[in-house]
Amino acid sequence: MKLLPTEDLLPDTTKTIICIVYSFGEKTPFSSIKFYTSKWLPLSIENPITANSDKLIIKPDTMDIELFDELRDYLMPLYVSASLSETNNVITMKASPQGTVPIDNKSKCLNYIIKQISIEWDGKTFK
Repeated sequence: MKLLPTEDLLPDTTKTIICIVYSFGEKTPFSSIKFYTSKWLPLSIENPITANSDKLIIKPDTMDIELFDELRDYLMPLYVSASLSETNNVITMKASPQGTVPIDNKSKCLNYIIKQISIEWDGKTFK
């Protein structure tokens, strides 16, 4: 949980947003992110996981498209693990390989397409 400053005055007359990252699972960790006012009223702020999911799987220049497509299929549906920084207003996210990924030479390349990203709170959303 993190208290985030906002530029907008919220319905509860504060300028603080509560951000909570709920995380589940060990083999295939995944998270959800929720935002609330200081009175625990849900806020409709764009979900950082949904907004940045296209940045979590990247095709390396040296990988052929067939291998990339096959590896990407191992990650679908996309599970994302997220964590809030203890020191600043940053969320770090990474795609989580599922437990059903076969162990073979191709699957060893999976880490080459998974990109960890960090996004920072700008007062209105995480970018």
